Amino acid sequence: MALGDRYIANAKKAVAAIVDEEVLNVSFASRSGSMNAVLAGQVLRGAEVGLGGDGITGVAVPRGAIEREGAKKTRLPMNFIIAVTPKHIHVYKHKMLWGTVKLKGELGVFERERLEVTVETRGITKQFSLVSPAGQQMRFEMAKHRVTTELADLLQTPAG
Repeated sequence: MALGDRYIANAKKAVAAIVDEEVLNVSFASRSGSMNAVLAGQVLRGAEVGLGGDGITGVAVPRGAIEREGAKKTRLPMNFIIAVTPKHIHVYKHKMLWGTVKLKGELGVFERERLEVTVETRGITKQFSLVSPAGQQMRFEMAKHRVTTELADLLQTPAG
């Protein structure tokens, strides 16, 4: 089993141990714009070193949050877990090490019923937007990959 698949399988087990529904999908996501910021930083560092610099130039990574009407935002870490059950979407902080995944806390929960989901392809990523009727929303991105397509298809299928 590939290391990435092992991380997903272990994350799915960790989520299944704490939710009361079947876990349909688990994926690792990033704040919107973070992949482009990391790539831009690498390009700038490479150019700086190529011009004789020390390569410490950096690029700020955009901040992201789960926003709620009339409530405090929940800031998102650079990377987090999106777990989909038949009725909910859970967002978790996590820690990964050598194929293992440990959940570090739930950041938010979205009800899938009447959830507005938008998925856009932008360069090497797919950008996801979740907006609930209750006024809760978040944006995140994932690199284009088989697991990203599986998540997009699932999220765009009505809850059942």
